[in-house]
Amino acid sequence: MAGVADYFFPLAYGTQAMGSLIKPAAYCGVVGYKPSFGVINRGGVKLVAETVDTVGVVARCVADCALLVGTVSGLPLGDPDRKPERAPRIGICRSPSWDKALPETRKLLADVATALSRAGAVVVDRELPSAFDAFHTAFPKVLNREAAQGLGWELAHARDQISSPLRQQLDAGLAISHADYLEAAETLSQLRRRFPATIEDLDILVTPAATGQAPEGLASTGDSSFNSLWTALHGPAITVPAGAGPEGLPLGIQIVARPGADREALAWAQWVAAALA
Repeated sequence: MAGVADYFFPLAYGTQAMGSLIKPAAYCGVVGYKPSFGVINRGGVKLVAETVDTVGVVARCVADCALLVGTVSGLPLGDPDRKPERAPRIGICRSPSWDKALPETRKLLADVATALSRAGAVVVDRELPSAFDAFHTAFPKVLNREAAQGLGWELAHARDQISSPLRQQLDAGLAISHADYLEAAETLSQLRRRFPATIEDLDILVTPAATGQAPEGLASTGDSSFNSLWTALHGPAITVPAGAGPEGLPLGIQIVARPGADREALAWAQWVAAALA
């Protein structure tokens, strides 16, 4: 992400099981695009979580993301720079993780909603139904068990070389029973089926891309609370630059759409980016 932001190269790949693409792209002030699940073939990728790991891309503009993903996937993603015939219908979604939002993110979302409305969008608040609260219990079970399997060789043969936090996560995954894993996986599947109906009257949701600006130091890569849900729902997610935090570091906003609506999501992400420029 930093290399793209600093003009070392125009494009880059990334993977996301939680927030490993969208969040750092927001931190670096570039565009991150996590396509719908499976759009980019995962052959050759070391998977951490089989049912959520997604290959995506990073660039300095939305159109470059669309160009790269369209080229490697064969998916017709159109030209996001082409002006749409109407303004979008946008839901401002604070998401079930809103309590994790830092002050700069709370202000950012309010400012973005105002800017998008002034640019002509139909902007409404849209919170997810209470059924989506089950995500917080189900997702860690699925992620941790699949990670323990995906990194099983490393855990068995190079345990001492795995960082303590990751080792604890993998051990927790091994402790999850097969029955509990299947129940959690089914919960996520049900939420995926329900999600399109929750936004059927909207083009996109706009939601935080991260809890705030990038954390200081190397102890943490930041909190993925505002990313994991959208990754698990298998739809496209795109972050575009949207301002700066209290230390002058970049902030991003995240555009989310229903699974398979990648072309539309990219077009509206460019509209949002232009409205915030």
